[in-house]
Amino acid sequence: MSNKFKFRRATSLIKSHSYLCLFILLYLAISLLTYKDYGPTSDEKVEYDTGKYLLEYYKKTTDIDFVNNLVSNGPNNIAKRHLPLFSSYSRIYPAVLNILNPNFYFEWFHLQNMIIGLFLFLSAYLCLYLAYKDQKKAIVAPILLLFTPVVYGHIPANPKDIPFASLYIFGVYLISKYLRGIETSKACLNSFRFILLGAVFGVATGIRTAGLTLPAIYFVAGAIKIFKDKEIKDRLVEHFFNTATIVVVSLFFLDSNCSFHGSKFFC
Repeated sequence: MSNKFKFRRATSLIKSHSYLCLFILLYLAISLLTYKDYGPTSDEKVEYDTGKYLLEYYKKTTDIDFVNNLVSNGPNNIAKRHLPLFSSYSRIYPAVLNILNPNFYFEWFHLQNMIIGLFLFLSAYLCLYLAYKDQKKAIVAPILLLFTPVVYGHIPANPKDIPFASLYIFGVYLISKYLRGIETSKACLNSFRFILLGAVFGVATGIRTAGLTLPAIYFVAGAIKIFKDKEIKDRLVEHFFNTATIVVVSLFFLDSNCSFHGSKFFC
């Protein structure tokens, strides 16, 4: 593929999504100009601390003294349920933030959250673009989210709900995209799609248990689509096993994402 062809393709892609490109530039500008204006929330430090403890746990996973110190001698404001060995959901995201911000500056945490939070708007845009194939209609979704205080106000200092919302909406987009293949006698799901759907469902569930509704949405939406066609019995059984396979893959990612002794439901 020549460089000239690549340039034309990139130019065409930008032109097709010019409204989104302008939105991204505007959002990044707002983030860079305002990230120092947000104060820490009441439980924000706890979340970042859990990420820091998780990194230490990975380094000293078999060190009994370190484990005892976490359980018995932790800071007074850190409940046991926040510690890696007892955490009920994933602490991977706060751990990544700690890697990128080793000095533990809250302003940097907020900037990281805002930049990564861009994925929430991109996912919303993809959902509407998939439905309407019109960038003018699709851009309405991120604009509405940007001007929704309960959403935008949580982005800088909420390292739990915004990552979950981003993955959840992206999961809805993938469901809508891949279920369009159920128009013939086969589900048209290849191995990559199983892995991708399972990864998104599993990681989302690791952040919030509400992620368990994603495979349910996938099954119900696919079943509704199948009932509109003939040979319902055979295709519905196939769809059920496809969904079950995705659930098994998602459990693998969930267990990998929450690989702490206190949350290992397989044990």
